[in-house]
Order: sequence, then structure tokens, then C-alpha cells
Amino acid sequence: MQQLAPDDSNGVTKCQSYPEARLRSESLGHYFDCLPTMVLLLDDSRRIVFRNQAFITYAREHDLPFTDMGFFTEGLHCPHGIRSSDRCEFAEDCNLCSLHKIADAAYQGASLGQNCRFIATDRETIELRFHATPASVDDVSGHVLVSAQDITVECRNQLLAQLFFHDLLNTAGGLHGMAQLIYSAPDCAAELKDDLCSIAESLVEELHQYRLLLDQDNEKLELLLQPASAAALLHDVTQTYLHHSACLNRHIVIAPSSIDFTFETDLTLMHRILGNLVKNALEACAAGDTIELGARREHGFNLFWCHNPQIIPPSMQRHLFLRSFSTKGAGRGLGTYSVKLLTEHYLGGHVTLQSEAGTGTRFELAFPCAGA
Repeated sequence: MQQLAPDDSNGVTKCQSYPEARLRSESLGHYFDCLPTMVLLLDDSRRIVFRNQAFITYAREHDLPFTDMGFFTEGLHCPHGIRSSDRCEFAEDCNLCSLHKIADAAYQGASLGQNCRFIATDRETIELRFHATPASVDDVSGHVLVSAQDITVECRNQLLAQLFFHDLLNTAGGLHGMAQLIYSAPDCAAELKDDLCSIAESLVEELHQYRLLLDQDNEKLELLLQPASAAALLHDVTQTYLHHSACLNRHIVIAPSSIDFTFETDLTLMHRILGNLVKNALEACAAGDTIELGARREHGFNLFWCHNPQIIPPSMQRHLFLRSFSTKGAGRGLGTYSVKLLTEHYLGGHVTLQSEAGTGTRFELAFPCAGA
């Protein structure tokens, strides 16, 4: 039943089949081609047997490949699907994606919609909203009709808003903790006034950055690069969270091996990144534990780290930087995702994680030195 057609004039391999050829010759196929929404028809092996023009155009723009089998998951760069000669099954890792839910529901006779996330060829995340429903072709059941909409920009803007409010609450929490300390012990006011002013300035800068993002009406942050002191940055982050409610019965110190150096960065983003690492470490630690912040320059990189004595189970480490993945319940998991996004996507650095029994957990940020 399956037969391949030659590449079209734009280089997209067409995975023709009897249903696709028939649908294109009938009014239903022409109707689907007029829709701006992507439409797919799957057979009982999860193989695409019809694609409308909107889907073909989208596949071309995002360089989504289709092999001879033309499985649904292959065309969307799924790296986990188990492919045999005639079927595409789902592997254990597919539980991280909701695509299998809508397909399974439709094959079992129910309609279901889900938002799904994929990695494109340029390693950027693509967000698609799918809706699948059972369908029949020439009275032959077992087919599934799938519609899809690209909601990448919408989801990315929503995510950035979530990240900003998440980080603003972290900074505001430090400010609130310091204000409470001054209220309960007025004699500390003179000693803490510089730190209080610094935290308040950080809060204002974060709000200003978010306003700029809204004014631009897109997902691009406008960086404000300036010379910064590594030691001063570590001090400011430490003071912000030293009086945070999450720091109760816990300690934050700057590593004795840490060194000071001047580097160019966006201080607001760096404060948010290190602040998220500290906040997560505080929440992961037990009473009496100490969190260590440090910085050094080595092999052409500016390195920053955050260490705590607790460990992250290996089964969780591989998923830790995924959006909304959290060991602390629903609606959490933005902290580590924010660290990776801001470090790698905006500041051009890299995040690594080491977590082993006996040594604890260490997140390290590496940024290339200027001119390196």
C-alpha cells in the first residue's frame, strides 16, 4: 500500500500512499490544503499517509525529515521512538512527552488535545499544539486525524514571564527577610543598609528588564553588558539569600578558594542565575547544611559554582534541566531551567552538574573569557 514519490521541487520527500493520493484527488484533500492549520492522517501503524500543504510547508521550513517509513514521530525529530519495519512503538523515555497520549487515546476511540515539545535540527525547542481524533478512510477504521498548530512564540513568552516572576519572588523574598530582621533588631539597620540598598536595586533592575521585554513584544532579552567584580557578585547573592526564609537553620559561605576577577556580563542576569542555584540548594539541604558559592578563572573561562552536601538521585539528574521538572511537586521546576536558559541561551555560557555520594552536588557555570 505504501509507495514513495520522487522529491518535489523544493527538496521535500513526499511519502505518498493510496489514502493520500485518493484524498488529494477528492474535495476533502483540497479542503485540508486550504487550511492554515497542519493536518495529518495516520494509519494503524502511526505512519503518516496524508499531509496537507500547511504541514509540508512547515516541514520544509524546519527541515523535518521523513524516512521511507514516514512514521509520525520520525518526522518530528523524536529520538526515542522504537522503529521496526512496520510500526513505531513508544520507548520508556516517551513518557516525558505527551504526544503518545493523544495518539493512544485516538487509537482507542477518544479525541484528545495536548501541547507537545520537540527539538528542531538547530537544537531550538518547537512547541506544537496537537489534537487527535479517530478517523476512517473508505469505511476502514483504525486511522487517526491529527491537527497541529505552532505555538512556540506564545509558549516561550509565557515561560519567560513565569521565569521573571519566579526570580522576582526570590529577590523579593531576600528583601523581605532583611526587612524583618531590621524590624526585629533595629540596631542592625546601619550594618545592613548597604546590603538592603543592593537588594532593592536588584529588584528594580529585574523589573526594568522585564518591562523592556514586554515593550519589545518578543522573546529576546536586551543585555546590559558591563564590567563586574566576581567577588562583589558573590557577596551580593550571598547577602540576598542569607536572610531569606529558605535559609533558616542553613548557612551560605563564599569558598576560601574563590578568587576575585573583573569580567563583562549582564549583572542582573548573573544575579538571577546564581540566586536560583542558591535558592534550589537551600531547599534541597537539611538543617545545619552549608551552601558554598565560588568563582575562579581557569583555562580561558570564568567559572562560578554552587555546592551543597546533598545529592540528586541519578534517575533525576538527566531530567533536571527540563522545563517544569521538579522533585518538589507540580508547578515547580523553573529554577534549574531558568539557570540553563539564561546561562546558555543569553550569556553564551555552559552549565554542568556533578552529584555523587560523599561529595555532594555542584553546579558549575563556565563563561569564555573575553578574547579567549
